[in-house]
Amino acid sequence: MCQYLDYAGEPLTDAIFQRAQAFSEDLAAVQIGGLWGYIDLGGRLVLAPTYQQASPFRHGLAEVETEAGIALITTKGKAITIPQVRRAVPVSHDVIMT
Repeated sequence: MCQYLDYAGEPLTDAIFQRAQAFSEDLAAVQIGGLWGYIDLGGRLVLAPTYQQASPFRHGLAEVETEAGIALITTKGKAITIPQVRRAVPVSHDVIMT
């Protein structure tokens, strides 16, 4: 199980994550119970684990995989569905690479 520590080795979170990613735009994707969600720098779960896959945030958006397919989400969890694409990578604030 994964957890986050400070540089002194003190735990910032409990070791409850199956997998964990680096922080990006103050959020990190974490896997709990086989699904991905996001925590903030304080270790608080801010987006519930509901995604099959999750990517780091870039330009305020993250690529996630849902049961319906690929989507982009905002840091508040609002989904922007991109129909019939295999990837949706935020390249800038107004450009998505598919």
